[in-house]
Amino acid sequence: MTELESTMHINASAQEAKIILLKEDQANNQFLIDKLRKELEESNKVGLTASQMDEIHDEIAEAMEDFDFSDTDNYNFEFEIDWSNHITVNSMQIDDLSNVTSKIWSRVCKLFKEIE
Repeated sequence: MTELESTMHINASAQEAKIILLKEDQANNQFLIDKLRKELEESNKVGLTASQMDEIHDEIAEAMEDFDFSDTDNYNFEFEIDWSNHITVNSMQIDDLSNVTSKIWSRVCKLFKEIE
């Protein structure tokens, strides 16, 4: 091996080592970026105590209990005739979730005061 080839081999090895280090730095930096993004998301959230969270949960549960799920006007039914000529419900969907959402929202809003 000539001196030039030896120098080129050393340079190539050094550059490969630099590439490996840079990739490790890149992975570490990406980890830090992801961690900082998560911390930023968390910092923008409103803090609630466990008691407050329980109150919200209870209000949502009560609103769900107050909703009349047995009222068939809240649903859209698709019927079909099965192989034995019986009429069956093929699918059933709640037509409008805004009623449920409104009940939940109004109960949760009662727990807070609006600020400007």
